[in-house]
Amino acid sequence: MIQELAEPAQGCRARFVAFYSDIDHLVVPGRNARLDHPDLNVQNIAAHGVGHLSMPSNGRIAFTIAQALRELHPDGTPGTP
Repeated sequence: MIQELAEPAQGCRARFVAFYSDIDHLVVPGRNARLDHPDLNVQNIAAHGVGHLSMPSNGRIAFTIAQALRELHPDGTPGTP
């Protein structure tokens, strides 16, 4: 199943925002929280000094998610970051 994640994803129009941290004790190593795929529109954001369980209540992360949602087109397709 993990191998499927590396398969081509041409035509995927979704926009992904992934946060990763240098002190995440649940996703180890932290870089495993990144989404790196050549066919996907991904914005990987380092959340330095923010633990895994603190991410949902982090203001910068919440603002970035809200901004990504605001950029959606009326039909739900992703806008540009």
